[in-house]
Amino acid sequence: QATEPGEQWLITPSPTDSLSVGATTDSSIAFTLWFTAPTSRHRFSHHQAVRVGRNCNVTVFVKQPVDSAAGLPVAITLSAQVQLRVPQPDTYQFHFWRSDTASLDTAIAVP
Repeated sequence: QATEPGEQWLITPSPTDSLSVGATTDSSIAFTLWFTAPTSRHRFSHHQAVRVGRNCNVTVFVKQPVDSAAGLPVAITLSAQVQLRVPQPDTYQFHFWRSDTASLDTAIAVP
């Protein structure tokens, strides 16, 4: 979707509903993430990954134009391709944000 120059966005975290793991090579992992946006105006914005040791916390963010109509108040499913790098081959615990008290967790061996 095209945006006007200087358009401002409201960016919020979005719960990760499910994921699939693609290639795991060269200390890199490819994911497809599915997450829920609260209205039809929301789009994928970015992801944030914070690694501490062998644990990696990942949060997906969605955006909507600040000065637009609210959009239809229906939850829509969005997806995004995310590539994460780790420092060395090992098994890592990934925690995908669902709320401040819950996450979607998976362990992945990275060659």
